[in-house]
Amino acid sequence: MHRIRDRTTFAELARARPARRGVVSLRYVHGGDHELARVAYSVSRGVGNAVARNRVRRRLRAAVQRWESALAPGSAYLLVGTREVLTEDFEEIVATVGALVRDAGDTRS
Repeated sequence: MHRIRDRTTFAELARARPARRGVVSLRYVHGGDHELARVAYSVSRGVGNAVARNRVRRRLRAAVQRWESALAPGSAYLLVGTREVLTEDFEEIVATVGALVRDAGDTRS
């Protein structure tokens, strides 16, 4: 699993249809010439101060790591966290991320 750094991939993700479940939403782009999946996290300033935003990012990153084997190689994922990620039970976040990743894999063409 790698980080997304290039503007082209972010532009593709911006055009992708978001899927939302609970406190997390996911944008997904299938394919690419990378051998590993690439993941980015977005947390707006509306979530809170830097400490709160970083905590949301860390919780999302930990949840994605549990589902790393389900990520499609070469694909790009953008997870968007809300303020509720801070108070949601972590196992519920893991289940939500897993459902979003599975659904994204089912819709690839």
